[in-house]
Amino acid sequence: MQLRNIPLLFAGAILPVAQAALRQHTLELTYGTHDADGTTRESWLINGQTPGPHLVWDEGDQISIKVVNKGHEPVAMHWHGIEQVGTPWSDGVPGLTQWPIPVQGDFMYNFTVKQAGFQYFTSSQDETNMTEQKMQLDDGLKGSIYIRPNPNKPKPF
Repeated sequence: MQLRNIPLLFAGAILPVAQAALRQHTLELTYGTHDADGTTRESWLINGQTPGPHLVWDEGDQISIKVVNKGHEPVAMHWHGIEQVGTPWSDGVPGLTQWPIPVQGDFMYNFTVKQAGFQYFTSSQDETNMTEQKMQLDDGLKGSIYIRPNPNKPKPF
């Protein structure tokens, strides 16, 4: 090894290393009262709040989310913008990739995040129940996701 390469070894040792991790969440869906604008009304809650919790992951993380439906109607969760290569059953599209989660039932979503940026999750229903899905979404079944970019990934510009 030539001495001129030694600084490269030290630089590699101090640069941030992206470590893929297993991120586990439980989202408990309930139907209760909420007063976001000062007026108490019934709405869907995710872990007791609406909108649901803000989820933060790192690019490359393995994600495992247990969704427990303690509400009053079947539901599925769709992860907008999340690539489901190799995990189509976790896309959350009832009638296409999964059955809706029945009342008092649960479903485990497992996937790896392969992209960075802001995404979001919402309820999803089959097309015969589009009115229910819109009402679930309007009534609080939604949340935000931020996927931090891999620090070792080359910058696009």
